[in-house]
Amino acid sequence: MAEIEDGSLAAGILLPASLEDGDDAGPPLSRQRQIVRRFCAHRLALAGLIVLIALILFAFIGEPLWHYKFNVFTSALAQPPSLAHPFGTNPAGYDLLAEVLQGTQRSLEISFFVAIAAGTVGSIWGAVAGLAGGITDMIMMRIADLVLIFPVLAIAAALANHFARQANSWFFLAVILAGLTWPYVARLVRGVVLALREREFVTAARSYGASGRYLVFRHLLPNAIGTVLVSTTIIVATSILAATALSFLGFGVQPPDVDLGSLVSQNQGAIFAQPWLFYFPGIFIVLIALSANFIGDGLRDAFDTTQSGARS
Repeated sequence: MAEIEDGSLAAGILLPASLEDGDDAGPPLSRQRQIVRRFCAHRLALAGLIVLIALILFAFIGEPLWHYKFNVFTSALAQPPSLAHPFGTNPAGYDLLAEVLQGTQRSLEISFFVAIAAGTVGSIWGAVAGLAGGITDMIMMRIADLVLIFPVLAIAAALANHFARQANSWFFLAVILAGLTWPYVARLVRGVVLALREREFVTAARSYGASGRYLVFRHLLPNAIGTVLVSTTIIVATSILAATALSFLGFGVQPPDVDLGSLVSQNQGAIFAQPWLFYFPGIFIVLIALSANFIGDGLRDAFDTTQSGARS
């Protein structure tokens, strides 16, 4: 009777632990659903994802719908924010909202290109180096280390200055930044692959004659996807800040095109007289960088508990 009163036994039948806790019994969640659930439980990460999606929609849908264009003069010169010009205008008569729309679009394009390119090259490089081992691994990682020792901004500024005409293109700037940041991903992925290459499923695949390409793309990279995603979200944040710094040095996106960094650079002298010209693009830079960092934190936490249970 004591056992029945305790609630652990009912009529001599042991209840499952899930029913004792009041949870519904059901099939276990898949790995993907577990990751999504843990990510959604991370409030800052979820908020960052919502903000980033909103910024993407704002830039790529708002820009063609807004009736002012970033490169077209208006009759309003140096006007503060108003109903007609929500972000105000600059002394030349350009609508700042139109410029911020275009600048956000360009900054997102640069950041996403750098993250995708650096993530792809770095993950493949690191996986191949970690799987190969020996002299191949040493040579490949010394090449990555050689790229890492150069200061990103100094090299990017020197290349942009040397190729002045191509530097007017945001794509050229993004290629430079991607070419200087992929080793960060490579080193992280290599560390994961070194831990995975002696696992049973990799050894079994090798015993069946699986090629290195098959091992990299079927077994190693899928199990390193958490590391890749986290590192690429961080690259989104760092690349937009790097592009902003290059704009301050005069080597970023060049007129007539604009990005958020060039808008901040152009209007830094008006921070006291016309502060809206400086703060609006600056706020969008901060929002993108913080959102990417929060998403990265959420992805790291979501994938963390599965690192020890690699997928075969």
